[in-house]
Amino acid sequence: MPAFDRFEFGMKDPQSEEPVPLCECAYDKCRNLIYQGELNWDYYGEWLCSTSCLTKYIGAEKHYAE
Repeated sequence: MPAFDRFEFGMKDPQSEEPVPLCECAYDKCRNLIYQGELNWDYYGEWLCSTSCLTKYIGAEKHYAE
């Protein structure tokens, strides 16, 4: 009987490979690894892992309207 496992022959399963780290988050207090294929933020060549890290990195502050 022939094997019907599509990963036995043919293309490799991309989920079986370990994720490829590209760099660390540029925000000093974070430094999480940034992996290839994830949604990340590029701020003039500095990679940040989230919008929270991006806003802290550029020095934005939260203010409430009075």
